[in-house]
Amino acid sequence: MTKLISAKEMADAINATRSQFDLLVADGVLKPELTAGNVKAVWNPADGLTFLNQVLRGAVQLRQAQHGWEHISKAAQRLKVGPGTVIAAILEGRIARVANRMGSEGYAAIHVYHDDVVAALKPIGHQAINIEDFAKSVGINQPSILKRLIEDCFVQTTALQNPTTKAMQSYFEPHDEVAFHAKFMTPRTLAQETGQSWQKVTHQLRAASIQPFSVNGQRYGSVFLRSEVRALLS
Repeated sequence: MTKLISAKEMADAINATRSQFDLLVADGVLKPELTAGNVKAVWNPADGLTFLNQVLRGAVQLRQAQHGWEHISKAAQRLKVGPGTVIAAILEGRIARVANRMGSEGYAAIHVYHDDVVAALKPIGHQAINIEDFAKSVGINQPSILKRLIEDCFVQTTALQNPTTKAMQSYFEPHDEVAFHAKFMTPRTLAQETGQSWQKVTHQLRAASIQPFSVNGQRYGSVFLRSEVRALLS
């Protein structure tokens, strides 16, 4: 029979500070073997070992905490979530890059890559727009055209977690919208900037023999490079 240990001993066993251990307990990551109120030795050290092995499965060796890598507790603190949320994302495969920092052991050694954590856990802000709504706002009638531009790496988006499905999806945050408008224009956005109707600017584009954006014969509907329609804006 496994000898049960106290909370302090359990924290030491997984090499976590007492505050880190308490947060893991609060998030339900670690649970006592016994719930007797008058007994201190209620923790099974085997549970701590299982927890560490699960999180560190497939982890890379990290010689030092290079730029972008940070401990689970710091990652959670920066996003204002509990460590259990980060750990759940690791176990579910939503955070793929996990590192075991050399020179440390146990919980203290577990590091994650900040950008991965943000992509997996950052909630969708009120300013983020999905592909369909953004396509509509710029006059691209077929969202599939915008999706192809994204898939072919001509348009940048931000990967955020859908609050309903929990799946990672592409969204336009304000900086993504700025990047799109800096590179591309559509008859609608050109009309908005010039104060003319989209019918008139479409006629002007044709009269100036300005062709829609295409690469190696691949067309993307009525999407134009801003650099090629600049003369119409003057």
